[in-house]
Amino acid sequence: MNDESENNAEPSPGGSERSIGIWAAGTVIVIVLAVLMTRPDWVKGMVKALSGHRYRAPSKHSCISNLKQIDGGVQEWALENRKVATDTYTFADTNLMKYYRGSTLPICPAGGTYSPGKNVASAPRCIVPNHTL
Repeated sequence: MNDESENNAEPSPGGSERSIGIWAAGTVIVIVLAVLMTRPDWVKGMVKALSGHRYRAPSKHSCISNLKQIDGGVQEWALENRKVATDTYTFADTNLMKYYRGSTLPICPAGGTYSPGKNVASAPRCIVPNHTL
């Protein structure tokens, strides 16, 4: 009698309960991955938490590197044009801009802007706090 009741059972319309569970889990994984792809800041936070390493934003270091490049261009320009330490300069000077790739200043990755030093001897500046040589 038990054999008859098992044979008369209706099959589930979408497949077995196990296949429905696998489909649901796969759908959840796809949704989670789609959300993570739209929020890279969440991914960085998770990587930071899982790796145990302190994550440092690269913008400050990149900006300081840009300031070094700008200062190097100013010093080279000053040397080749017989400028002295007290001479001033401006980024509007097309002759100075020739010392930079593409004749343009690098861009601060944090969105800051660069301004020339008071003179050839002083370093250029970025308006973002702590972005200094």
